[in-house]
Amino acid sequence: IAGALVGLGYSGVMATVDLVVARLLDEDAARTGVRREAMFLAAFGFFNRLNAAVKALAFLGAFALYGFQSGDAPGDRADEAARFLLVVVPCALLACAAFVSRWVRVGAAPHDGSRAPAVAA
Repeated sequence: IAGALVGLGYSGVMATVDLVVARLLDEDAARTGVRREAMFLAAFGFFNRLNAAVKALAFLGAFALYGFQSGDAPGDRADEAARFLLVVVPCALLACAAFVSRWVRVGAAPHDGSRAPAVAA
C-alpha cells in the first residue's frame, strides 16, 4: 500500500512537471511571439542534472555529522544517518521549494499574449 501511494505521488509529480513546462513555453511564446523550446528545455535539463550536487551535499552532511561513508562503511551511527537522509534532507528541500514557490504566479491560460509572465521577476 505504501509503495502504491509513493508511486501515485511520483507519477503525479512527473505529470505536473510536464504540464508546468508546457505552460511556461506557451506563455513565453504568447508574450514574445518567439518559440524558444530548445532554450527552455536545455535550461530545464541543466537544473535536472543539478540533483547530483544536491545528493552529494546530502551525503557530505551525513558524513560530517554521522561518519557515514557507504553501505559497506556506515559508521557508528548509521541509524541516525539514515534518518537524516530520509527525513531531514527531504524536509529541508521541501521548505526551500515552498519558499521559492512564493514567487510563482499561475493565472488563466494565455490566449492573446496580453497577460503577464508566469514567474514574477
